Amino acid sequence: MFYVYIIQSQKTGTYYVGSCSRLGLWIERHNLGWNKSTKNKGPWSLKYREMFESRNEAIRREKKEKSDLH
Repeated sequence: MFYVYIIQSQKTGTYYVGSCSRLGLWIERHNLGWNKSTKNKGPWSLKYREMFESRNEAIRREKKEKSDLH
């Protein structure tokens, strides 16, 4: 399974859209500052997630969500 997720910074209120296969691990990494785009903006909370069978489907959905947010 692959996920598209939206997290929100509790510090700044900004959103981040991503995709992954291990959702819990990636949210933990965002909160630990491992991601350059989200570093120093945490803590982060999960606002939305959607499950997909394939990585390609998840990436397509992630790109659509990112274009809708900007």
